[in-house]
Amino acid sequence: MSSLFDPASYFAAMGGPLTSNVAALLMTTALALAVLLLVLRTSFQRPSRWIAAAVVIIVASGGPFLLRDLARGIALPAAGAGFGLWIAWQLALALAGVSILLAGAAAGQAALGPRRGLPSSVAPLLALITGVIAPILWDAPGGWPSWYPALWVAAIGSLALTRRGLAQVAAAAVVAGAGAATLTWGATVRARMSLAQHDLERIEAVDENAYRLLERFATAMREETRPVRSTDALLRRYAASELALAGYPARLARWVPGNTTTPVSELSLAPVNDTIGAQAVIATMARESGVVEIRAVGDGPTTLLVAAVPAPDSVVTTIAVPPRTRLLPLDPFAAFTGVTGARGTEAPYRLALAVPLAGDTIAHPLEWRRRGDAMHADGVAGAGIDVRRVHVEVDLRTLDVLLPRGALLVLLDVIAVMLLWSATALADGALGRLLRLRRVRWSRSYRVRLSGALLAFFIVPATIFAAWAWYRLQDDDRAARELLVRETLRVAAAEQEQRSVGTAPSSTGAPLFLYRDGQLVTASDSLLDALAPLGRLLPVSLGTGDYRTDDFGSDDVFTTRRIVVGDARTLVGFRYLAPSSPSVLATPARGDEFALDARREDLGILLLFATMLGALAALWSSGLAARSLARPVGALREAALAIAAGGRAPALGTAPATEFAPVYRAFGRMADDLATSRAALEAAQRRTEAVLQHVASGVLALRSASSGAAPGGDILIANPRAEAMLGVSLRTTGVALQSLPVTLAPLVERSKAFLTSTNDEEAFELLVLGRQMRARLTRLPSGAVLTLDDVTELASAQRVLAWGEMARQVAHEIKNPLTPIRLGVQHLLRAYRDKRGDFGVILDTNVSRVLAEIDHLDEIARAFSRYGTAPEDRTPAVPVDVAAVVLDVMALERLGEDGEREAGIRWHIDAPEPGAEQVVALAQRDELKEVLLNVLENARLADAGTVSVNVEGTATHVVIDVKDDGTGIPADVLPQVFEPHFSTRTSGSGLGLAISRRLIEGWGGTIGLTSTPGAGTTVRLTLRRATSS
Repeated sequence: MSSLFDPASYFAAMGGPLTSNVAALLMTTALALAVLLLVLRTSFQRPSRWIAAAVVIIVASGGPFLLRDLARGIALPAAGAGFGLWIAWQLALALAGVSILLAGAAAGQAALGPRRGLPSSVAPLLALITGVIAPILWDAPGGWPSWYPALWVAAIGSLALTRRGLAQVAAAAVVAGAGAATLTWGATVRARMSLAQHDLERIEAVDENAYRLLERFATAMREETRPVRSTDALLRRYAASELALAGYPARLARWVPGNTTTPVSELSLAPVNDTIGAQAVIATMARESGVVEIRAVGDGPTTLLVAAVPAPDSVVTTIAVPPRTRLLPLDPFAAFTGVTGARGTEAPYRLALAVPLAGDTIAHPLEWRRRGDAMHADGVAGAGIDVRRVHVEVDLRTLDVLLPRGALLVLLDVIAVMLLWSATALADGALGRLLRLRRVRWSRSYRVRLSGALLAFFIVPATIFAAWAWYRLQDDDRAARELLVRETLRVAAAEQEQRSVGTAPSSTGAPLFLYRDGQLVTASDSLLDALAPLGRLLPVSLGTGDYRTDDFGSDDVFTTRRIVVGDARTLVGFRYLAPSSPSVLATPARGDEFALDARREDLGILLLFATMLGALAALWSSGLAARSLARPVGALREAALAIAAGGRAPALGTAPATEFAPVYRAFGRMADDLATSRAALEAAQRRTEAVLQHVASGVLALRSASSGAAPGGDILIANPRAEAMLGVSLRTTGVALQSLPVTLAPLVERSKAFLTSTNDEEAFELLVLGRQMRARLTRLPSGAVLTLDDVTELASAQRVLAWGEMARQVAHEIKNPLTPIRLGVQHLLRAYRDKRGDFGVILDTNVSRVLAEIDHLDEIARAFSRYGTAPEDRTPAVPVDVAAVVLDVMALERLGEDGEREAGIRWHIDAPEPGAEQVVALAQRDELKEVLLNVLENARLADAGTVSVNVEGTATHVVIDVKDDGTGIPADVLPQVFEPHFSTRTSGSGLGLAISRRLIEGWGGTIGLTSTPGAGTTVRLTLRRATSS
């Protein structure tokens, strides 16, 4: 099970299952912080100021102690904590701290109200200073001074009084990270001191757990029917036992009846200090009793558990389990047996035996004191003549080692909090909006580019230096290890000349492997010979050229190789013994050298810390450079804005940097040129105003928004006539169009539309303040000129003339039918007075003539009524099937033919089938029918022999072409055919084509006519096509 989920590495009862292990605490605090951030991003009812102030006081005073109680759940494993577990402890406490701090800060906002609050840098600065001095203030028996928490209360209170925002979240992360790093460091130091105390107490105490497991293992061996006869078989038994699985190393030996002082074989997996020969004695006791004997034996200050298991053949196997204490040295080559497993780690504390002093008679608790950067204590172990003084040392590490670690942990906390904030901001879309707004700005930012350049300038040399230092460190460590291995092989080779490897233990204490002709011959231990951890064959292919001689001129032939043994790469030395008998003696390097690991870790952390400082320095220096660059640019910008507003150029301040001097001079020249141009422009404007002063038309100069005007445009110049016509004072320059009265809204809208369009000129009429105005807009490079003419009197006079002309035409048209009516009535009167016999015939003739003329008058009245109908009174256009109407009209024309006179007319039609979508247009069916009848009647009366009608639909229109081959229309009268009362015939009102034109144009269409005298006439009607919607 991972240590993150192990309650043995963290457990706090205050939160139940939520704080049962560090993984649960980490997930709980992360979820709580995410929920809090979501709540703070929403609007909620703020409490009263007094309640908020009370909450701030509670959080500031109780927050450090709550985090302290959470930190007390940290439990350091006996083998020490890895960097990953340390980060998990610290990050979990930091997230909990951020949640507490932000809750207090939210209350602080309500307490502050509209006040500005403290800068966001105050709280982090106080927290960092307080965290840095924590290792300095740490003192025996394991804590800080009583006044030290007050510094954290001040930092938390400062954060609560900081204004709300993203800077406050980052500040809370820094404060909580510094506090969590301090609490985690203090908790681990206390845990290391507690482990040392427990270690001292276990030296002479019996480990009940080890006793039970040893008893089970001994009983299982006693019950086996096959006795153990070799060391490798003994190793297999031990490796499968619960004792080995629980991590208790042991020393196993086989004793035969004839030798009670020395075992016949031995499997030493643990450092056993048996100075009194307890194993031999207990083996003899088990042989004599025939049962398993288990004893706890005191040997000096330690207590040794020994079990003796007799076999039927009188061979006794002893199992000695030493106490778990740092007093006993570790076997640096234990990993070669494959039982103790992975390579160990550096001890969290150090124990050493010392000569007892007077009065050291009974064991007592450790008395801690600080000396430099370590905590020291002295205790007593054992009793009576076996009493020993034990010195304990817990390294606190120096400030230059702790500071980079703490800074990196705080940076990690800030990153984690920012990721949680980003996740909550991403949920409501705020992060996306922020990134979209900043993306373009960052991509063009000089500060971002400068920061990147400075960061690269710092990181690249730092990385190269770190790689070089890493290589030198590895090379120095390899050289030291090779020297030790060389000396070990040199001594072993000298002993090999006197006695063979494996016949007696080597004085070096290192495992030796003898290879001859590439095969393993023997090893210094029978167990290693059986296991062959380096392999039965020589693990590397080595020729004579792979060896090198000693640098001091000796005849040593030596080389080293990195070989994978188990899960680790081990440095193995090879010594070439004799050319006549090609033998190779091999030995591995020790596995308990932790100094290199510590130096490598320190170097890596130092590199990361330097990178972090470089990044911060790059941001800070780029900010300084950007501000120094922005200062003269800002001065130029303010001066440019002042000039653009029409004022004088302000003074640019002190002398600029050398690089900006040409820019300042050029800007000064530009300001002078602009002042000269402005004066000339103002003079020209005054002349223009003088000219416009007496102009009868209203003139306004408009400026578009793209030229610096207000949104929608404004008025630069307006003459007095324009002010009088509009009823508005326009003497002030730059009057916005939108600020004009609502009564001028039509004029404003037309002007704004023209300013945003691309038209060069536009003319229109409108009613302003009850008077008819004729307006014209003309495009200028930066706006437009609006001219206004009051045509109210002109329009009235035109209407009078138009009505007079209309009256004359109506009188003329009515006069023509009245003459036949008067003559017919006079004829009837004379016939009646003369009492003529054919009076009945005369009556019928004259009555018929009078009725015909009355019908003519009615036709004239209806034509004038239709021609004079206002557009808004006409029936709106609706979708009409043009093909069906044309077919209907053509059928009527064919039915109207009366034989002889029209027998020669040929009617042709080319149109789609009725109902086709492409020939459905906007019109009125009956009125369109009258238009077509009028056009066809004109063609028929023009002595046409052939009349063709073509209907065609386009994407937007429906086109009707009526073509005849009649007499045509002369070119001099062609422009007048659509005028009212114009006709080339003596009959009719002359309103047919005029009415047709008005109807079609009312539907949004057009009518046109082309004619060639003697060849015929073509009339084209274009109607808007009706869409499916």
